[in-house]
Amino acid sequence: MATIDDVQPFLDMSHEDRLSAWYEEYYRKTFGIGPEEATSLRSDAQAAFNRWLQREGMVKRLCAQLDYCAKREKYQRGAELAAIVAEALAPIGDIDMRGACAAATLLIELGFDTLCECEADSNTGNDDT
Repeated sequence: MATIDDVQPFLDMSHEDRLSAWYEEYYRKTFGIGPEEATSLRSDAQAAFNRWLQREGMVKRLCAQLDYCAKREKYQRGAELAAIVAEALAPIGDIDMRGACAAATLLIELGFDTLCECEADSNTGNDDT
């Protein structure tokens, strides 16, 4: 189970570091080695993340499975919400918990609220990450 302690390090990272953490886990799961071991050229992690989301229908599946908009309003802290999303994302995305935590924080940062078409609510506390 994902906990606040699992996701907090990712919330404290920059966007690039989150993306890099997800990409490392995704690449290892997919190919059995890390991206740096496979080639000296660094792939575009953001493009890979976007393709992964689209190919797997990740956002649509998460929105439906989690009833994301309701969870967003229920969990006041960004870390709690990220832990909930990561827990659901691990089996859907077939990635380990580290990759799921990185992906969950990326989704929330990149506008998961908009992607799930959540109504704006100034009392969600989503700014408390």
